[in-house]
Amino acid sequence: NIDDSIGFAMTPAITFADEQSAVYRFALVSSFPLANVFSFAAYNHGKPVSSPVIRRNDRANKNEVTQILAIEGSNVDVIQIKDSATGACGMVVPRMLKEQVAGGDQFSFAVDFGTTNTHIAYRRNGRPEHSFDTDGVDVALQKLCMYPTEIEYALDADIIPSKIDKGAVFSFPMRTALTQSKSIDWNQQVSALAHVNPAFTFEKRRPFEYNDTKTNLKWDTANPERARAYIESLFIMMRNKVLLNGGTLSDTKVSWFYPTSMTQYVRSQFANEWGECYAKYFGSQSENLQCFTESEAPYNAYRAQHGVSDNVVTIDIGGGTTDVVIVSGGQIQAITSFRFAADVLFGTGYTGVQGQTNGMILHFKDTIYQLLDSNGLTGLHGILDDILNENKSEEAASFFFSLRDNIEVKGKHIESKLDFNKILQNDTEFKIVVVLFYSAIIYHIATIMKMKGLKLPRAISFSGNGSKTVNTITANAAVLTTLTKHIFEHVLGQNKESFTVNSSLGNPKEQTCIGGLQDNVKPEEDVKALLVVMRNATSPWGDVQYADISQDDRKNAVADVNSFLDMMKAIDKKFSFTDNFGIKKDTIGLLDTTCRADLESFLNKGIAEQTAAGGENQEVQETLFFYPIRGMLAILTTEIYNKLHGIQDGTVYATVEQYVYLKKYNKDLMKEVSRSDAQYRLTRESDDAGTFEFCGDIETAIANIDSTFDDICDLSGDRFHGTSIKNVQKGVAQLAQEGLWQVTKKANINIK
Repeated sequence: NIDDSIGFAMTPAITFADEQSAVYRFALVSSFPLANVFSFAAYNHGKPVSSPVIRRNDRANKNEVTQILAIEGSNVDVIQIKDSATGACGMVVPRMLKEQVAGGDQFSFAVDFGTTNTHIAYRRNGRPEHSFDTDGVDVALQKLCMYPTEIEYALDADIIPSKIDKGAVFSFPMRTALTQSKSIDWNQQVSALAHVNPAFTFEKRRPFEYNDTKTNLKWDTANPERARAYIESLFIMMRNKVLLNGGTLSDTKVSWFYPTSMTQYVRSQFANEWGECYAKYFGSQSENLQCFTESEAPYNAYRAQHGVSDNVVTIDIGGGTTDVVIVSGGQIQAITSFRFAADVLFGTGYTGVQGQTNGMILHFKDTIYQLLDSNGLTGLHGILDDILNENKSEEAASFFFSLRDNIEVKGKHIESKLDFNKILQNDTEFKIVVVLFYSAIIYHIATIMKMKGLKLPRAISFSGNGSKTVNTITANAAVLTTLTKHIFEHVLGQNKESFTVNSSLGNPKEQTCIGGLQDNVKPEEDVKALLVVMRNATSPWGDVQYADISQDDRKNAVADVNSFLDMMKAIDKKFSFTDNFGIKKDTIGLLDTTCRADLESFLNKGIAEQTAAGGENQEVQETLFFYPIRGMLAILTTEIYNKLHGIQDGTVYATVEQYVYLKKYNKDLMKEVSRSDAQYRLTRESDDAGTFEFCGDIETAIANIDSTFDDICDLSGDRFHGTSIKNVQKGVAQLAQEGLWQVTKKANINIK
């Protein structure tokens, strides 16, 4: 049956008033062997529309093949699908809507293109803002019918999911990640939503072998074409939504955002990309495209939601940058930005060591693995394997935080157990790291306010996906407020009774877009006049380049960090970190030892890293204060991990274990296999020995209990009616010969 053999999809089902502005994507999906049998072509008024076929999979014969026609500059009214084996042809005649050239609905979009996550919100005819969605008339990908799972998954991975909505498998905010074919050639023409596409399936499903996923798009100056392709894909999605809902393209407004710590050169490059994409997909009305700083937009949202605009500090913590607005007397008094954000908590500092993984990630990974395995979430287990095997700590952290909202996790009703925020909130071992991270940001803001002669604020409000880490400090809002108040009072020498910290704003990633969609709000015209970049604790930088940083500047930066650590010790004496956060006394003692050990070295590495990326002649646009702290937190995290896990050999940085995947071979022997075929995962303890646990498909294992577990595992529980498998105790195996491992101690498995 042809319906089971192939799948066809397209976007958008629109007849364009001006053919030159037409942009279509047509997809034909089939199994690998049938990819050379089925072909398709587009026609307009009986004439063929020329377009090369883009084939995403040319190597993985066990995966489906998506063939794509990226047609621009011509309308299409018929698509011919041909079976070369039989000579049979079929015609697809889409029901096309006509483009609304004038008088249609007015749409406004705000796009927060972040380091780790991206969010899109929109307003229609001035109605309240809404997260970007596609369902019903504006379904992102029009299909003939529902297809078998393998075809649906290929369309999701290679173009775009049909449905994007809150509560669905795919929704915004999404990971800032781009999927591309491994055979892509960036020296040739690359079409968005064809050769590449936003990675909606990233960290939700195992990637196909023929695809490659790229992250860090925002800061990857060596490959700027990836960010361009990602942004262009978003523009096509927004454009199609306007068209399918009867909107007018030329009336569409788009807002985008940038951190003030971004260099002028990179910011100009992004401005060009956004401008070109708007002109291509919406028209030449450049006044409809505007950009805000990532500092001011969250403040606009706070003002709209709370009706308060006097003596407020808004702090937007992302994955890569933190952006701040300080408001006093109803006016923005200062804006600042620095590359010290959530990725610092879960990164590895300045080590530059391959095979290194953050201590917090290593510590909590077994908890995550156990919860996934106990509930049969083998696909998510495999995704975590992939991330850890590549030693991507920041990616692992993002994956941990995403699990609470994962549709499979919700289906098992264990979202509260896999809530990484709560896991961190209940942990006391690493609490000092998060407390220092948070306190350093507040301390730095307080020094700016002191330099500007400003009073202690009435309220502090957080936004950005990285601000979720603030809630891991404590579940008690009053405790967090008191800590924050102590920091401000220490720096400013002021006391204020009425003071609030607002760290619970629903989905904090959405705040920036909400701020960009407010009526009658214009970007600050002279951001540079408001920008404050502190040179030391008492004065700002002038127009200084990295080449001009003096030895005194370096000494002052280290002295500022030591003063910060001294403040933390002083606050602990009157606001016990042990009583309020559960931090052990010996851990607090690390403020005088580990935390101060290599500050100058970390500062120098931070400066060197920045100059390597942008050159010595770039202007200094962020404080040096956070450079040493980034390295300090990485060292501190590793020392705590090493202590917890009994590593006493002077190891400075933890490394992730190397896994071997195994399947029962004969009696107590297991053979090495690929991850997809594995029944067990072995963690090497040495070259020829390791511990193993079950990691296979639960349904298959229970259906074949004897052939899976005999001589390998000791079983407990209900082996006849059980539906889930829990690893109770790892087994031990030794390398018997190349590719074969012998069990020396059985694993313990519980079936329930």
